[in-house]
Amino acid sequence: MRRAVCTVFAFILILALPVAASGAQEISLEALSDDPLAPCTEFHKPNCETVHADDPGDGRVGSLMWLDGRAYVLLWRGPGYYLESGAVVEPLGEALPGLQGQRWREVYPNEGAIHTSFSWQDLDRNQALSVSDTLELEPGRVLKIKDVRLRLRVRPAEP
Repeated sequence: MRRAVCTVFAFILILALPVAASGAQEISLEALSDDPLAPCTEFHKPNCETVHADDPGDGRVGSLMWLDGRAYVLLWRGPGYYLESGAVVEPLGEALPGLQGQRWREVYPNEGAIHTSFSWQDLDRNQALSVSDTLELEPGRVLKIKDVRLRLRVRPAEP
């Protein structure tokens, strides 16, 4: 449900990563909002600073969004899965049936590490990887999904 007033309902983590090709900084954002494209969204950084999405854009990869009065290009948008081990992973490419052979990019703590899933247990039977489901990323190591959050990767738009 959309709210008419700007409400702080999201938590954001911002990590700066160099992007070799352009020299610009890639920023990874994460939110808890059920409506991340709402016209008024505030995000909280780990250092307690606030980032405000003045205009979240249309949510399409390649589109512009405005954060604290500055233009950013949306590079990627999708789910981040928070595992009971403490790791955070994002899917790479299209989802494979049963998530067997699915590749995952680790966001935390080993930024950029690539994993491949062996199996998935849909414990809530909703046909989607969600909280309480389990994912096997290493043979014999089954991990519970603790949280699922929207993640965005952006980079400053060139002047």
